[in-house]
Amino acid sequence: MLAKTVPTMLSSLKSTVKDTASISKAKVKALYFSANGIPQSKRFTPILAQTYNEVNKSSKDFEVIFVSLDKSKHKFERYYKDMPWPAVPFEDKETVKKLAAKYNVQSIPNLVLVDDDGNVIKKEGYLELAQSSNPAEVIESWKSKY
Repeated sequence: MLAKTVPTMLSSLKSTVKDTASISKAKVKALYFSANGIPQSKRFTPILAQTYNEVNKSSKDFEVIFVSLDKSKHKFERYYKDMPWPAVPFEDKETVKKLAAKYNVQSIPNLVLVDDDGNVIKKEGYLELAQSSNPAEVIESWKSKY
């Protein structure tokens, strides 16, 4: 169960909390490691958000969990305010540290696709989406593969 990997309750600036069980229903699940102030993250996050909204119009088959590597709550909140997905609570530094270690996050942004048990399906989802001229098609292909 994904809840073994990430906290049961996630924060959301839009609706206070979201439980991990609802995320497990998505066909494609991703952990998005990022931080405010990183140029590649600033370019990629709007693309990911737009694509997330586009592919989830008809059904919620793609879910993202934001894992912030921001150093301050202010930077986290400023960066996270425009993201349409839930996040590991900023205060839960222990979980952030464990997730970054478990998925061997060496650089950000990093989009790690995981299965229901938290096992890695794809390590560098960021590169595939960032280099695509049609990121929605990439996610649709992931839906059929995974």
